[in-house]
Amino acid sequence: MHTFPRPRAERLSVERDHVDATCPECGGTDIASYRALSEGGWWTVVKCQDCLASLERTPAPALGSFVPLGTTVANTPSASATATATATATAGGRA
Repeated sequence: MHTFPRPRAERLSVERDHVDATCPECGGTDIASYRALSEGGWWTVVKCQDCLASLERTPAPALGSFVPLGTTVANTPSASATATATATATAGGRA
């Protein structure tokens, strides 16, 4: 069972940001930046919307918009770990 609802739209699309540029292939000015999944994972691409020529392609986050919990939790030692390290240091390294 999935924890996310099924899309209701018949077709899915990604939001595209307009870029002020000219396509070197066809001379078109309808250029957009958006994320795309391709070989090698997720990419942020800048493409001509008329001929689909790629103007720029840079790696995006590996998991797309998904951010695993472990990457957002601060890496600080717990109070008990700090107390144990302090007790060990004051005892001359003997446990």
